[in-house]
Amino acid sequence: MRVVRRRVRARLFAIAAWCLGNLPPSLATRILAIPAVLANRGRLGRMVRSNLELALGDEFTEQDRRACSRAVFHHTARLIAEATFLSQANARRRRTWFERHVTIDPSIEHLERALGMGRGVILATGHLGNWELIAPSMVDRGLHGAVVAQFNDRDPAAPWIVNMRRNAGVETLSQDAHPKELLRLLKEGGALGIVCDLEVKRVDGVFVPFFGRDALTMTAPAALARASKAPIVPVHCVHGQEDPTRYTIRFDPPMEWDASMPKIEARDAILTGLNQTIEGWIRRVPEEWAWYQPRWRTRPKASDS
Repeated sequence: MRVVRRRVRARLFAIAAWCLGNLPPSLATRILAIPAVLANRGRLGRMVRSNLELALGDEFTEQDRRACSRAVFHHTARLIAEATFLSQANARRRRTWFERHVTIDPSIEHLERALGMGRGVILATGHLGNWELIAPSMVDRGLHGAVVAQFNDRDPAAPWIVNMRRNAGVETLSQDAHPKELLRLLKEGGALGIVCDLEVKRVDGVFVPFFGRDALTMTAPAALARASKAPIVPVHCVHGQEDPTRYTIRFDPPMEWDASMPKIEARDAILTGLNQTIEGWIRRVPEEWAWYQPRWRTRPKASDS
């Protein structure tokens, strides 16, 4: 019975996504503004404001937190509208949309330099801006690879998201995939995309600082860098300050596993560096991050027990 309910929910989600996807994104965003307002007034909105207070403290007043919370849900509505539109668009319409709305920053030279090492690349990003635009943009430039994601049977959107990526030429590998599968892709010179800014209790993690607070952080980027010797290139996709109608994809300098350091120290150095980089991105556009996720839910003592 549980399996049937999941299938029904997944089917209903797919129908709703199809309906939204056949509307212009601007109209779909306006329609989604209603559930966005309701979400902001409920449990998720309280989570956003609580996390903002935890992370930014006195940097944000109560008024700032409320304004940012409203903006977070408006941004989320826009993300859903764009995702459903792109999932329905044919190749020509999708290409036209990307040309109009996505800019690749000259900092892509960091990725090109990393690829030149011949060991593949680990692209590390966060739930910031529209992260789902990064992989198809790289595919359009001839880069082959895949993204690693959690397959949650209870999430009715999960199969739809996998299909959305596949329609854009992006394959999805499960977080539970055998490490050899991930390492093979890197050995072939491909790119492996990992979204590594949230707490995922099902995978190996350690506590490293994030906004000045210890946060359970997945070790996968560091473990893959150690096993493959592939560089990690942080990348994010947010609205440009010059033109808020366009997204800009920016790359940071590569990070590499330091074999001269003890294993634990080298791992923590990479994870701390990634968290610091992602924190810097978020501070510039806090309204575009997923503050409604329980990022600091697990505390070190609870994890150690």
